Amino acid sequence: MVDVLNLATGQAVRYMGLTPVEAVMSAHAQDAGNFNTWEYRERYQRDVVHNLRTVRCGDWTAMKK
Repeated sequence: MVDVLNLATGQAVRYMGLTPVEAVMSAHAQDAGNFNTWEYRERYQRDVVHNLRTVRCGDWTAMKK
């Protein structure tokens, strides 16, 4: 289970069965209206930023496990 937080709006979503990287990519894509899950890795992986304890994509962030 991964909790993802939108730092711009404070909205939180929870994803089951995804890594933190997959969860932030999913949240970012779905927030933009893209529900084509098979495209996420190819389209959004370059936008993922890894920090020491967090990972983010756009305004969405999650704690690393």
